[in-house]
Amino acid sequence: MLTAGDLPAGYSVGGLSGRQSNEQAITGYADPQAVLKLFNDTGRLDGFIQQISSPDSASGVGVSIEVWKDEAGAKLYFDQFPSPPAEVKPQPFTLAQPLGDQSTAYHYTIGAGGGTSIAWRRGRVLLGVGEPAASQAALDHLLQIAALLDAKAKAAQGSP
Repeated sequence: MLTAGDLPAGYSVGGLSGRQSNEQAITGYADPQAVLKLFNDTGRLDGFIQQISSPDSASGVGVSIEVWKDEAGAKLYFDQFPSPPAEVKPQPFTLAQPLGDQSTAYHYTIGAGGGTSIAWRRGRVLLGVGEPAASQAALDHLLQIAALLDAKAKAAQGSP
């Protein structure tokens, strides 16, 4: 997880954080029960969510860290990455700088609002960041937070 010392100026660790079991992690997908089955079939062990206060949105950046039993299961899950609910209108885009072994990114609109969601896999760990802010500056800041999280994941794995 990110600490206050990891974050750039203007950001802080928010008030929400905690463990997220498989049963809790299924919200925000088009078919939550299919996601739960996919978690169980591919070996998701546990997850952690964290809020980072951001100058770009009142709710801040959401961070997720999910751990699978092995890399093969994490890859299988990512290969079948679930869709968001129908009311979320995703517009996929390609990251200028790839993250991890696999990644997916999209801007979304929901009602009158919108934002960005980025997820990537590094070995047996899936990481994600998202924020309900749609400006280019917000995207640049979100990518900065993603790079910080990815660097911590690499260091934890002992990757070069």
